Amino acid sequence: MRSFEDTFYVDYSGLREINGTLTRDEYVAQRITALAALVMQHDVSNLRFQREDHEKVVVLCNFVIGWFPTRHDVNDWFHSYGRCRFAVIYKTYGWRIAGIVQAIMRNQGNPRLHGGVTENRKLLDEEVVSLAAVV
Repeated sequence: MRSFEDTFYVDYSGLREINGTLTRDEYVAQRITALAALVMQHDVSNLRFQREDHEKVVVLCNFVIGWFPTRHDVNDWFHSYGRCRFAVIYKTYGWRIAGIVQAIMRNQGNPRLHGGVTENRKLLDEEVVSLAAVV
């Protein structure tokens, strides 16, 4: 995960309770734990790059994330549709992700399969804007 800064901002609160500054190691450990019993498919479209200055780029995209159980005999699934915003900064050692905001537009399927779906998520526009103050 050398593509992340040592600490970076994450707002996944539209889907799960991850919101705030994490270390790279904390993020990786959370992802390993959360995904141990799932197979995921990330499909990304409409990539847009906005250069803020010579040391910062904002990357915007739409996504579909599919979650499936690791057992092939279980016919269950959960999909999320939304937008993502990445703050990418340049340091002497190269480009690194400094922030991620994931904004969910819609979920389909069995939310129990995901296990982290929150009932009271923020509105999409609030989530996308929240990264602007981070970097």
